[in-house]
Amino acid sequence: MSDSEDNSDTNEVETKDESVKEKDESAEKGKEESSNENNESGGSSEPAKAAPRKKYREDFIWQEQPIGRGAYGEVLLATDKETNITYAVKILNKKHIIAQKKVECVTREKVLLDMLRHPNIVNLYFTFSDPDNLHYVLEYCPHGELLDYIKKHKCFNLDVARFYSAEILSAIEFMHSKGVAHRDIKPENILLGNNMHSKIVDFGTAKQLGVANERSKSFVGTAAYVCPELLIAKEAGLSADLWSFGCMVYEFLSGQVPFKASTEYLTFQLIMNREFIFPENFPEVAKSLVEGLLALDPDERLGNRAEKFAELKAHPFFEGIDWDNLPNITPPPFAPPEVMPIFPKKEDPVSAAPLRDPEEERKEREAEERKQKLAEQKSSVWAKFLNDNELIVETALILKKRGMGKKKRQLILTDAPRLFYVDADKMVIKGEIPWGPELKAEAKGSKHFTVIVPGRNYKLEDVAGNAKQWVEIILKVKSTSS
Repeated sequence: MSDSEDNSDTNEVETKDESVKEKDESAEKGKEESSNENNESGGSSEPAKAAPRKKYREDFIWQEQPIGRGAYGEVLLATDKETNITYAVKILNKKHIIAQKKVECVTREKVLLDMLRHPNIVNLYFTFSDPDNLHYVLEYCPHGELLDYIKKHKCFNLDVARFYSAEILSAIEFMHSKGVAHRDIKPENILLGNNMHSKIVDFGTAKQLGVANERSKSFVGTAAYVCPELLIAKEAGLSADLWSFGCMVYEFLSGQVPFKASTEYLTFQLIMNREFIFPENFPEVAKSLVEGLLALDPDERLGNRAEKFAELKAHPFFEGIDWDNLPNITPPPFAPPEVMPIFPKKEDPVSAAPLRDPEEERKEREAEERKQKLAEQKSSVWAKFLNDNELIVETALILKKRGMGKKKRQLILTDAPRLFYVDADKMVIKGEIPWGPELKAEAKGSKHFTVIVPGRNYKLEDVAGNAKQWVEIILKVKSTSS
């Protein structure tokens, strides 16, 4: 398709935009009281901070550089001009949320954070909106992700692993008592607050399953932490969090996840077959805990059996933990064990099978992975623009420069190959970049890149700062399709 950009102003999607706004404007729910309340798991581990009343963007001093980015927006630091308190503000673009059909998901995250007041769950203080964006004003956790400390120290000693496992378990127990499954428990989603206590974040994929423990059929989470029942039975309940928690305890003490292969498909095979090994010097008390948490049958999973969390918290691994006083205990300093994990030589799971042509095996594996991705892609809002058997390789919100102006477009690269862009508000294709052997791509910094074809340069800006990744992927698709 030839380029057909129109330069008219984008119309507001009035009905849906008002829906987002109305759901957001319920923000002022007496946050001054709720943000400082103690909950049934103990008092807050952070100094009490009275949340301000209704606020607007101009009430803050904003840091220019984002401290985080996501699929629907970015996170900026903002300091309240009146109180001098610094927050992490998650800014979500309304039109992008509507185009991606994620209004319910974004609203659910706010509702769940309002409900989940716990020392080890990040605080949502209040929300506000402007014509373009929703603003979720969250507790700022200045010490970053727990994953960064695993990488720095390679792994944790037993005291560190025990303390942070206890804090995270306390938060999971509280969530489950409210019928909420997080569904993406992993070190990247654990931040560290002012006093180094842990804070679970990112409730974008969380879901209210009820205390009756209903099952969800949504395929969410991160490959290495996905529970086997989601892969086998295509549904999972609250106990999915316990599996992910078991993977994380293993990672704390070994420095790596228990299930990891060269592709997602092979990782899923390991999970479904429960194929993993412990380091030779893995602490026995921790080994028993991990074995119980990584039970294939969710009904046999430690923490989901008859005695529920009482049995899990009574496990010898947690000996010495004062569960009622955890928020007031000074966390142990991060440190590795005296002797690092020693892994036995890992047998290649393929080596035990009859010898096959490696190239044939690779093609079979790639075909299976592609089939799975095509199935998952059917629920994508962009599926309507695809041809039969066409797979999206990369897509993101970009700014397309035309003359003196810029237009927001969803750039989509497929393995056909095709490279086209969509007006996400009107949900129509606005143009397609001609694909051919002379196509080139060049990055101009972290955000800007140019796609060059005979007679035309397409100047693009990736709002998430992934220009170099775009160039690499475009050139990779070009090389594999030529």
